Parts: sequence; structure tokens; C-alpha cells
Amino acid sequence: MGPAGDRGEPAPGGTTHPFLALRSSTNGWLDPASGLFHAPTGLPLFYEATDNFCDPRLKGLLPIDLIDIACEAGLHYDPAELRGSVFHLLGCLSEFGKLGLTSIGRSPEEAAQLHAATTERLARAAQELQAGALTS
Repeated sequence: MGPAGDRGEPAPGGTTHPFLALRSSTNGWLDPASGLFHAPTGLPLFYEATDNFCDPRLKGLLPIDLIDIACEAGLHYDPAELRGSVFHLLGCLSEFGKLGLTSIGRSPEEAAQLHAATTERLARAAQELQAGALTS
């Protein structure tokens, strides 16, 4: 996670969408002394994010398709588990195959694993949907 100001806000430089996705999804807070983000329970949370995941296989995919894919794979954010991926910047998805995503975990390793699994599953599912459309 990038550095933050002393008010628990993201520092300038491209962290706004991921930080806001983290904060609004978890209702957590940033401890300026430690730099750790905490869930309301006090559990530290971590994220890996991009606002520029772009894959041509995602072109034509609708936001509802994206959410269905993530939910079916168990990769969507689950507030009870404090883990999963949150999607943003979906306006470019269908036309350009581009979106933003923030993967939240209870450790840096879990956040990275969720991020990798989510991007891989989205691209694979989009390719499968396209292949099905071509053979129909």
C-alpha cells in the first residue's frame, strides 16, 4: 500500500481508486502511525490493485458478466471474510477490455494471490464466453 497522509488519506500518485475501494468496502481505517489499514475489528488488511487491467479478451464483456464470473469463482469481496476483489472503472470494460480492481486480503500474500487469481479467471472466462458465442 502506498504512503498516506496523517489524516488517513491516500498520498498523491494514483492510489485514490484502490484506497477508496478498500475503505468503502471494509469500513476500515488507516493508522497513520503504523501505515497499516485496519478493518473495524482491528484486523490489518492489505491490498493489491490496478486501475489499468487491460486484456483484449475482455472486450464485449458487460459489468454484470464480470460480477457473475467473480462471484461464481468465489473471488468477489466478501465482507464477512474480509477478502476478495472489488471492481471499479467499469466504463471502459466492454469497449476496451479495461477495468480497475482492488484485491483485499488479510495478508500481503493473500491480496496478491487474489489479484492474480481474479485477473486470470476474468480473462479465461471472457475467452470461454467468446468461444461459446462463436460456436453458437
